[in-house]
Amino acid sequence: MTSPMPIDSSSQAHPVFNPSASNATTAGAAAMSNTAVTGSTKIKSMADFKNKAPKVYKMMMDSIQEMMRRDMQHHQERLKKAIKGND
Repeated sequence: MTSPMPIDSSSQAHPVFNPSASNATTAGAAAMSNTAVTGSTKIKSMADFKNKAPKVYKMMMDSIQEMMRRDMQHHQERLKKAIKGND
């Protein structure tokens, strides 16, 4: 496994994240975004993020939604068990 790209890009002119990178997160994010993401890309708000990388934004929101659904399901199951135990 190769080491991650250094944050200091003073020796390079804003490298573009390569979709064929060995880091799966970097490769997936770059492959799914519509724009070239560089080391100096600044995201100032969620709306800005949504505009600059809509596919990555959607994947992130879907992931958050799934985590919330699983968490709610887990709590619902615990509540059912607690109610059943008191009968």
